[in-house]
Amino acid sequence: MQHTLAQAGETSATQAWHRYADLDEWSRWAPFITSVEARERVLATGVTGTVVGVGGLRIAFEVLAVDAPARTWRWRARLGPLALVLDHEITERPTGGCVALLGVSGPAPLVTAYLAPAQLALRALVRP
Repeated sequence: MQHTLAQAGETSATQAWHRYADLDEWSRWAPFITSVEARERVLATGVTGTVVGVGGLRIAFEVLAVDAPARTWRWRARLGPLALVLDHEITERPTGGCVALLGVSGPAPLVTAYLAPAQLALRALVRP
């Protein structure tokens, strides 16, 4: 199953991208992330690690692609045999602020369960 979410906000596209690119920022805008364990602290193709969630849930991840000038990136998040592929994009709005787009692909029950928390995270990502 594939699904796309979009969230407009008043923060600049540059600031929203910084929140993605700095792994230490993830727990500040995603309410379900408590920390990110990875050797690298900057988003880059090939970075691997673990997202630690509320209640100690541990999700392994691998960053599959990053295009910083285009403000896009793709990663795979895995919990045991279950995986999601997530495509992120930040675009500038002509009137100011930005739009965060998120494409989610994976098994239907997992995609469906992830949509509400993902929308909350996108809202926080684009909030000044």
